[in-house]
Amino acid sequence: MPDPDGHPTSRLVLLTDVSYRKKIEDALREGEKEFHSLAEAMPQIVWVTRPDAGYLYQSAMAGLYGLTPEETSAWLEQAFHPDDQQRAWEAGKTRRKTAPDYSLESRLRRAIVYRWFLIRGAPPMTKPGHP
Repeated sequence: MPDPDGHPTSRLVLLTDVSYRKKIEDALREGEKEFHSLAEAMPQIVWVTRPDAGYLYQSAMAGLYGLTPEETSAWLEQAFHPDDQQRAWEAGKTRRKTAPDYSLESRLRRAIVYRWFLIRGAPPMTKPGHP
């Protein structure tokens, strides 16, 4: 606030306690680390997608499929056996629209051969500990 000569006479300072927000952010980071540790330790492939099918997370597939981390994003689009692709895409579209649990058996390419996999999906939980 200026005096008659235009010089500041006081300042307005706002303080906001962000301790609770920081505590929640720390808990979220810790939970994400635990999820990643669990997903990476499993012998299965784990991925989490956005509603538009973009990836939020995918476990390391380099050891299983010989892919670099950069190649894993395109992996599913290349991996389905040609006879299974349409059925897999339809299951994915249906899941994205209605978010039901789903189960799909399909052949996925590993190097130059296809292997059978059981693919299961579920909607995200709405509350911790509740489906």
